[in-house]
Amino acid sequence: VGKLAAFEKGFFDNVDSQDRFICFSDPSTYEDNPGWPLRNLLILIRHRWRLNDAQILCYRDTHLRRDQPNSLILQIRSEPSTEVSSTATEGPSARPDAPKLPKVTGWEHQAVDLNLKLIKWRIAPSIDLDVIKNCKCLLLGAGTLGSYVSRTLMGWGVRKITFIDNANVSFSNPVRQPLFNFKDCLQGGAKKAERAAEALEEIYPGVDAKGH
Repeated sequence: VGKLAAFEKGFFDNVDSQDRFICFSDPSTYEDNPGWPLRNLLILIRHRWRLNDAQILCYRDTHLRRDQPNSLILQIRSEPSTEVSSTATEGPSARPDAPKLPKVTGWEHQAVDLNLKLIKWRIAPSIDLDVIKNCKCLLLGAGTLGSYVSRTLMGWGVRKITFIDNANVSFSNPVRQPLFNFKDCLQGGAKKAERAAEALEEIYPGVDAKGH
């Protein structure tokens, strides 16, 4: 048994793959389903350790039922993928000082969509996540309401969001409108709609956001 950091020091060297287990403390109360910390662990072993095949031990220690086996063992396999960085060449993110946004690969999509799948499974099994994902939303205004609505839409899986707002970001905006910061107010202020679209793409590069 060792810490996660021990992996990079050769903890699993000369150990048969069938005897390698990556463990985490699983808070889930569902018999056959792991808890939310698993998604963070999967991102770690995929992107830092470059593992495509792993055995996960979901360790559950319940004081009242220690005589019963509660932990889960999961066999995780995924297809190898190559991360590619890309920079927008048109649209709001084409400005010279715009950050380079990484291309979102399959694992990031799965991590982002996991909460929605849990909601569907636990609360609303009739929700059609594909319908939500394919919706195109037009927001008239990129101020306080537009900022929060766009974040909520993105959290619910909407991936195409367009802002219309002809105002500039002022110094009173960032404290109330989460898509803007102090730098957006300088030199007369950035265009609200364009900057709001950029901010959404910085939060999650998989969203297709535009501002007019």
